[in-house]
This record gives sequence, structure tokens and C-alpha cells, in this order.
Amino acid sequence: MKKIMIIGHYGGDNAGDELMLYSIIASLLRLYPNSQLYIIAKKKISLYHKFNKLEFFKPNLIKIIPLLFESNMLILGGGTHFHDDYNNKRLIRHYFYMLKILLISFSFKIQKKKVYYLSVGVGPVNKHLTRWIINVANLLSDMIIVRDTRSFKYLQSLKLKQENLFFNFDISVLSIISILNQIEVEKDDKVYGISLTSFEFSDQKIDDSYWYDFFFPIILKYYQNNNCKFKLFAFRSGVRESDIPLCNELYKMLKEFDPVRVELFIFENNIETLLKEIYFCKKFIACRYHSAITAFCAKCELFIIPYHQKLIDFASDISLLDQFILSPINDECNNEKKIYDFFDSKTYFDSQELVNKIYIDTQNILKYFEA
Repeated sequence: MKKIMIIGHYGGDNAGDELMLYSIIASLLRLYPNSQLYIIAKKKISLYHKFNKLEFFKPNLIKIIPLLFESNMLILGGGTHFHDDYNNKRLIRHYFYMLKILLISFSFKIQKKKVYYLSVGVGPVNKHLTRWIINVANLLSDMIIVRDTRSFKYLQSLKLKQENLFFNFDISVLSIISILNQIEVEKDDKVYGISLTSFEFSDQKIDDSYWYDFFFPIILKYYQNNNCKFKLFAFRSGVRESDIPLCNELYKMLKEFDPVRVELFIFENNIETLLKEIYFCKKFIACRYHSAITAFCAKCELFIIPYHQKLIDFASDISLLDQFILSPINDECNNEKKIYDFFDSKTYFDSQELVNKIYIDTQNILKYFEA
């Protein structure tokens, strides 16, 4: 019986990470139906109750050490784990996180056990230490499946173990579409969704004054002058790096003008509800990576404000036009026009065919393990 240890940023109040984990669990149990999965997570949410043969362990060294010997396969689940796009204080903590990944991978490797990195992203990479970590991770892994074209090309440029490097779309697509397919409602043309996240931890030359001084007034003005509804989504809750403060602030502004046409949805163990509410939206402004993927899979008209390179990579991989991508550090007048044009636009590309293709391709991610 296979005993598989799964690590990643799970149980951290981030809906996107849980969607990836759900897809990984379902995929592994389909390939190895008699396997036992050991999942390292800060907490377990109700989404996983439908699965058997799962054991959850908190990221405690004393509890993890026995699993390093008992497990015969390691999966590093999706996320952009390898990058240095944080400000200095946050970056130090992230270096410790990346080094933990290397240490656990090394412990499996010296025991001659398989190490797989599944649906990961790489970059931006600006520092020599980050490049060294990525090179070591490449050497320690038996297979790396990246989730975007730019990450794939970057790892190709390292010229290390090319035969074990693959590209496939973010694995969360499997759980997102599985949940969305259960929804039997019509979209509301007057409902617009927005997900927000902070710029405070990013290495970009911008902070959250962008939201308060520029973006919020634009949304409020449009809300006052148009008969539309807004649904606001906090994809990451909890205490650390939460989206809730920003979402609350915009919610209060809109609610003060008209409390009927605005709703706030916070991820708190309720992924199905979150996705259902996104499905109602005709248009969606996404700042969080997995809110963008969800809106795309739900066939919302999508507009992206990237807080991180991975959103730009996603936009590129789905061929999203530049007019639907807003760079916060560009000219504010042009950006304001972009937002209003997006809300008022009557034409948008049909994503149905591309969504179907991505879903089929992602279902086939198991072929890499079988090989």
C-alpha cells in the first residue's frame, strides 16, 4: 500500500490552497485507490470529509518526523512556492519556508523514495539564494509539474533534468469545475464580483493606498451611478495576510450608499458557497490568483489586477487581452477608463471551449505519475 505524504500551504485560511489540495487528493485516490494519504495542514476543513484514508497532521516537527520514514512518496502540492517577490521582512520568513521544503525533500531522496512537485509556480526570481534553492529543488525532485508557461520556460533554462519537467494547468481546475457543474442557475447580468488582496507584502513599488485612494472611489462612483450589484470576496481569511480588512472597507463604503445591492463573502470553511456566489457574477475583477481561475472557469467576464507575477502568467496562458489587465503602477487615468470600459462593455470572448480543453488536459495529469 502506498503511503503518500502531502505538503504545501494548507489549512492557512486560503481558499485557493484548499481547492488545490482537494484536487490533489481526488487525483491520487483515483490513481492509487488503496493508498493512505498523510496531509500536513494547520487545520482540516469540511471539504475533505467525503474522502476516506486521509490523516491530517499539524506542521509540527515531532509529528512529522515519523511520517518521513513511514511514507514512501512525497507530494509538494501546488502554489508558487519558489520565488522572492516579497518585501524584506516577509521574504526572510519565506526563505525559511523554502528551506523546509528542501529539507523534507532531501529526507525522502536519501531514502530513495519518490519526490513529486505538483502544480507549482516559479518566480519572480531576483536573488542568487532563490536561484540556488530552485536548482537544489530541481535536483531533489523526481518530477516537477508547473502550472504556467513562464515557470516552465524558466526551469527549462536551468537545463537540469529536462525529462522530468512537465507543464499542466493549475490542478485546482478539477475541484472548481466539479463544484460549479452542480450549480443550475442563470447568471445575473447586473451582478459584478470583486476579490481583493493587500499589496503590503509584495515587492512591487505600491502599497494599499492604491485601493483606498484610487480603486475604492472608482467602484463607489460606478455603484452610485448604475443599477448594479456587487459581490465582494475574501479568498484568504484568518489573521495573517487576510483579505478581510480591504473587503470590509469597500463593503462599508458601498453599503453606506445602498445596503441592498452589495454582499460580502468570506472564506471560512465554505468553499462551495464561495464558488456558487462567483458563478452568479456576470463580470469579475480578480486580484487573488484562484479567484481569477474560479471566475474564468465560471465563465465570468474577467478583469485582473495582478498583485503578483502569477496572475500575469495566468492571463497570458488564457490569452486575456491587455484591456482586461490593469497594472496598478501605470497611469491612473488610463486605469480608471479601463475599469469603466470593462463594466460597460457588451462584448467579451467566449471562454467555454478553452475551459473545456483545460479541464480535460488537467484530468489527464495522472498520466505523468503512471509514466
